[in-house]
Amino acid sequence: MNVPHTLRVRHWLLSVLLCSYLLPSIATAEPVLVAKANFPLDSVTLAEISAIWLGKKQSLRGLGRVRVVDLTPDNPLYQQFYSNVVGLSGKPLEVHWHKTMFIGKSFRPKQVKTVEEVIQLVSAVPGVLGYIDSSSLTHELKALKIIQ
Repeated sequence: MNVPHTLRVRHWLLSVLLCSYLLPSIATAEPVLVAKANFPLDSVTLAEISAIWLGKKQSLRGLGRVRVVDLTPDNPLYQQFYSNVVGLSGKPLEVHWHKTMFIGKSFRPKQVKTVEEVIQLVSAVPGVLGYIDSSSLTHELKALKIIQ
């Protein structure tokens, strides 16, 4: 079936307009720090989270060991979280991990591909922290406030 050229152009323009309308809301989803719903803290400091995610610290205010789950670097939330919360991204982050692992001080956080996997791990295992987009928050999780 041969679709007239003007109709194809209209469909293409409609697709572009729809994508330009939807993509900003997807791209600006803010990462939210999450823990299991019964996690004893409601907030953590930016310094604590940065230290934990960079492997410089393994415990959080007397709670004992906490573990973190990370998204993979190709996920936009990973980029946002590391840039805005951890304060290190791109090449400097890679250099940090090469150095840290080489001297045997720490290992990278466990990485998963999807927000759904983060939700599964965090909601199933006490003491695991992760980050997801704010629209994915469920009743099984607690959003932790990050204090400057």
